Amino acid sequence: MTPYLHYSATAIPVLKDRLEQPIKAHKPNGLWLSEGTAWKEWCAEQGFSTCDMRTCKTYGACINEVNLYVIDTFEKLWEFSNEYYVPPAYTGWIDWHGINWARVAQKYDGIVIRNYKPLWNQCFYAWQDGGWYYNPTQVREKTTWFRTLDIDCACIWRTKAVTTWISV
Repeated sequence: MTPYLHYSATAIPVLKDRLEQPIKAHKPNGLWLSEGTAWKEWCAEQGFSTCDMRTCKTYGACINEVNLYVIDTFEKLWEFSNEYYVPPAYTGWIDWHGINWARVAQKYDGIVIRNYKPLWNQCFYAWQDGGWYYNPTQVREKTTWFRTLDIDCACIWRTKAVTTWISV
């Protein structure tokens, strides 16, 4: 399995539980981990960085996935989105779709996303009857949160899921 990496502009972060989770947001609070160098590569491709990758400190993590929600197929993404999706309060452009991360955190220690790029495509297109079709609005709306993640990654809000934490 590919190691998980955390990039930081500062010294090794002290791991602490992040149990306070938003009721409606695209992303949860927690320790964000990149599967391998996916974050570093995405930052270079997009010209984006939360820290200078030349001087950024890198930390490695091994995680115990026993109590993590792992999304690696479209079926799991759709199941998760249907279970925890929170629609906009109204149809105005200022409100957004999100996930009730507080509910997710009651049951899981974190979330793992694998196969991001193929799953991202399936949020828009589906293979049906020998051809590609644009997915209905409901699918696109309920997976808006997912499309903000950018890479294969993990977010841990209970530190017991991190079994090893080292400077790389």
